[in-house]
Amino acid sequence: MAAYFTRSSVSGPGIVPPSPFNPSSISTNLVPAQDNVYSLGISESRWTTAFLTFPPTYKYQSAWYSLNYGTDFIKWIQSSIVSGFWTSSAFPSYSNISPGGTKLSFFGGISLSSGRVILAPNNSSTVGCFNPFTEGYSTMLTPGITLPPSAFNGGVLTPSGKIVFVPFQSGNVCVYNHEDTTMANTFQHNVKTPSFCGGVLDHQGNVTMIPYSTSSNICTYNDQSNTFSNAAFIGANGTFAGGVIYQLAGSTNVVCVPQTNSNVCVFSPQTRTVSNLISSQGNRFSGGVLTSNGTGGYNIVLVPSSGNVCLLTIGTTAAMSNIVTNVPGPRAFSGGCLLPTGNVIMAPFSSSNVGMVDPIKMTYSNSTPVPPNPFAGATLTRDGRVVLVPAGGTNSNVGILNTITPPQNNEFWLSPYFNKF
Repeated sequence: MAAYFTRSSVSGPGIVPPSPFNPSSISTNLVPAQDNVYSLGISESRWTTAFLTFPPTYKYQSAWYSLNYGTDFIKWIQSSIVSGFWTSSAFPSYSNISPGGTKLSFFGGISLSSGRVILAPNNSSTVGCFNPFTEGYSTMLTPGITLPPSAFNGGVLTPSGKIVFVPFQSGNVCVYNHEDTTMANTFQHNVKTPSFCGGVLDHQGNVTMIPYSTSSNICTYNDQSNTFSNAAFIGANGTFAGGVIYQLAGSTNVVCVPQTNSNVCVFSPQTRTVSNLISSQGNRFSGGVLTSNGTGGYNIVLVPSSGNVCLLTIGTTAAMSNIVTNVPGPRAFSGGCLLPTGNVIMAPFSSSNVGMVDPIKMTYSNSTPVPPNPFAGATLTRDGRVVLVPAGGTNSNVGILNTITPPQNNEFWLSPYFNKF
């Protein structure tokens, strides 16, 4: 049984629970207040209410979290990570899921509570789907929708259970309902294309879209109210590729990962402002991955398109460190994901190997050789495997990386902090 926690000042579903709910681990004084709602019975408790539901579903759990998560989220990451795996086991193995030689072109993958992984169409005319139970790939037709070339760069699973595809060359925000496999052009955004590259879910249930071109603003979209907003002018001198959401001092923040822009930028959904966080130091990145630094703070592994593998440390000030220099480019990697082991893998675009980073030991290694076809995005599944999202190529296939180690709880692979490009 899962629990949803919230402060007394916050209504509705609370943050993602760190583990299946165990009343004795929180308080011995749980008092039934109404059906499935319990008071913790101690006024000084960090948590004042526990919402219990069974069975847990993504719609009502992993898409929502507290405004005041703070260090509890860091502890949750640390408690979810299995340490010491790479030092005692072989590197992960790679295999192809062949759809019959079709040239597949997607950008970013999204895990569903069913275990399936949806692939966001880029130059594909259909939505892609990997089913880990049948080991099969299938195309999901979208009648009535014609997609332009390079339509979307990424997708975000929202509290409604639907997927918002982030428009790149598409003039529309599209919402995909995986339950009945329908897709709709829900909002004409009127932003100059190419528009956005990657998105994240904020604490209000809005999809924050990361601007690609220098003329684009940071924009937000809410699929339940069908509202689109120009949230902040970024004043960029270059492009961005992907975003990372994190909590600091009770506030939600979004890091905009620079591709050619000269600075890492940070956006505040609360104040709808953007600022330069730190210089990109001449590096080019394509995506970032949030993880813990092992001492109660945040690290963000910045995935290199060219330049260096860098580690961005978030605290009262920001610092950036090089893990390894001069990664072969251009476009060596595109996207990555946090493994249950605590390491980060990076999806190879032009690299001949999967990249692997240990953010605690500050080490990089070429993990696993892959065929000479690009990938854009890496998505963790419920059994610990990683889906590498095919981004085009003569014989492009869905790539599967077997890491051997599954997540310790369902919330880890569904959390909006990680379930994104």
